[in-house]
Amino acid sequence: MVELIKYTKFLPIRGNGDKINGFIVPGIIYPTIQNYCIATNLQDPHSGIITQVFTVLKGLEEIVGKPRILVVEDEAIISRDIVMILESMQYHPVCAVRTADDAITKAREHAPDLILMDIHIRGTMDGVGAARIIRDELHIPVIFVTSFGDEATITRAKEINPHGYVLKPFSDCELKSALDSALSQKMDENSA
Repeated sequence: MVELIKYTKFLPIRGNGDKINGFIVPGIIYPTIQNYCIATNLQDPHSGIITQVFTVLKGLEEIVGKPRILVVEDEAIISRDIVMILESMQYHPVCAVRTADDAITKAREHAPDLILMDIHIRGTMDGVGAARIIRDELHIPVIFVTSFGDEATITRAKEINPHGYVLKPFSDCELKSALDSALSQKMDENSA
């Protein structure tokens, strides 16, 4: 059985029509999480005023404040492992996708704090191409995660000024260090 909690401190951010795109919590925007947020319109029979009540599934408060990470990895097992590692490190993986096109779409949709991007992925472009579009359009930092450490790959990846580069296989410690460094660098850039 799912326990429901009512939140009044959340203010809706409207997008197309009546769709709720996120919530503002004292100046911070959090994208809605599928299956976490339910909006209900209630009309007061006396005044006729319609109030929108947000019911949020318990568990949302556990992810609010955690850095949100988009995982872009075309190998399902590796993707699952990265998501599990992120969760164990108290990060919030917003989703995991397999193609560059999906990475761009989900980055636009979720506005994550950081993206872990494999370079050699399936689709119309590779991870470097997707990272370039995401950087130019959304200004979201990217850490490349790849098994290719050759000079040509690294040089091409460096052209878009990533916030990090992690070679597979990597340890949890190496990943955490790269994530923390990139997030710290992002905070410094935002405060400048």
